[in-house]
Amino acid sequence: KDIEGAALSAGTYWDSSLFNGFPVCNNNVDAPRYWDNNWVTPGVLADLPAFPASTTCQALRPYRSFLIALNTTTSVVQSPNRVLWSDSSDSGALPASWDITDPATLAGDAYLTDDKGEIIDGAQLRDYFVIYKTHSTYLMRLIGGQSVMRLDKVQVNSGLLAKNCVVEFKGRHFVVTDGDIVLFDGQNIQSIADKRVRDKVFSELDAVSYYNSYVIRHDVRDEIWLCYPSTGKTYPDKVAVWNWIDDTWTFRDLVDTYH
Repeated sequence: KDIEGAALSAGTYWDSSLFNGFPVCNNNVDAPRYWDNNWVTPGVLADLPAFPASTTCQALRPYRSFLIALNTTTSVVQSPNRVLWSDSSDSGALPASWDITDPATLAGDAYLTDDKGEIIDGAQLRDYFVIYKTHSTYLMRLIGGQSVMRLDKVQVNSGLLAKNCVVEFKGRHFVVTDGDIVLFDGQNIQSIADKRVRDKVFSELDAVSYYNSYVIRHDVRDEIWLCYPSTGKTYPDKVAVWNWIDDTWTFRDLVDTYH
């Protein structure tokens, strides 16, 4: 339950990000929540202030002084290509408004409807926010003025396999697409998986539960882990490990306590 006592949906897949020091949590079913860092009631969540009523989102990510909601649903009507951003927020605070009709705020939205597929996830990359759709990639950047944000398509045939399948790495993104594993610097894509690695990962990947895949960066080990469910599994039981120092791949089994 959240701090107001409202029941949260059971069996949902939560993810979280830090925004101005606040953990912001989202599960794509309930309205987004946050934790106020009150250690008296650790783990108790509250409604994200001012977030639009009756609205949920596929992903909720920080970008500079904004929160970005991707692939929104309002009153059960999904807008899979919608990007919604909050008003700008000062350091140490959450956005006070998401009202796109109020000219006194910088809140706004845009629709990425010039190609097929829906928005899967997004992540900041240097001064940009990268939006990954099923088979395409867009860059969003703050320009101010009446438009506030500018969005440009930069990749036509490369998107994202699933939510949480992108992580920032030394000024680039490590990205799992629907058929490759690549590095993306904001313009160029570099494949880092040879045919053997690609064949192993995508032949083992469960065709139904692939969306439970995720990536984790292990700085101490100089590694990025791609955790994925193999055929017949619902949750990840396999790991493809990329070492960025040696540029090598290894494979491991994932024990239950890791997910």
